[in-house]
Amino acid sequence: MKGKIIVIEGTDGSGKATQANLLCEFLKSKGENCILQSFPNYDSPSSGPVKMYLSGELSENANEVSAYQSSVLFAVDRLCTMQKLKSHLDEGGIVVMDRYVQSNMTHQAGKIQDEKERDKFLDWLSDFEFGLLDLPKPDFVMFLDVPVEVSKKLANARKDLKAGTKKDIHESDKKHLENAYRAGHYVAKKFGWHVIPCTNDGEIKSISEIHELIKKELGY
Repeated sequence: MKGKIIVIEGTDGSGKATQANLLCEFLKSKGENCILQSFPNYDSPSSGPVKMYLSGELSENANEVSAYQSSVLFAVDRLCTMQKLKSHLDEGGIVVMDRYVQSNMTHQAGKIQDEKERDKFLDWLSDFEFGLLDLPKPDFVMFLDVPVEVSKKLANARKDLKAGTKKDIHESDKKHLENAYRAGHYVAKKFGWHVIPCTNDGEIKSISEIHELIKKELGY
């Protein structure tokens, strides 16, 4: 693989889609062959099991579907989608991703409070998605650091649910979001992600300020 993968990660409502789109447009302006990809890929039938999970069809409580079980659902969607992006990456293109494997590392690892068991899960997940499924590893991961109280307000203001379902068992569960946020910091430190501070005194920074911080981390 000659191309690059840049992942924009964070909890629900942290502005991932906005920043991923801005970054992709910026890279295009620099002459890069860049495309944008969001996960879950709701435009593909491969996201069907993910929709079942997020809508509560498998369980009303996200924690009742184990970190391992739910990770498989998201991984299948990524596997199907990444097969179609191979040629773009092989030709040296850039893919900016709104979520990727790192979302399982935050949302699903957040279900596991014991540190030893969490590390065991993270090792399994890395081996499963990057090893057994042979998904390409990202070159950069940007974790948008937005505290849950702030991201919850932003998610509520958005109103729509990306899954096209009546509810989202992740977004509607504050405890889940808090656990995912803490897990995000834990995993970011463990794997050396770029942490982007997105708030000042409890207030969200402007979209352009956050965009500039991401560009700086990438060397622009």
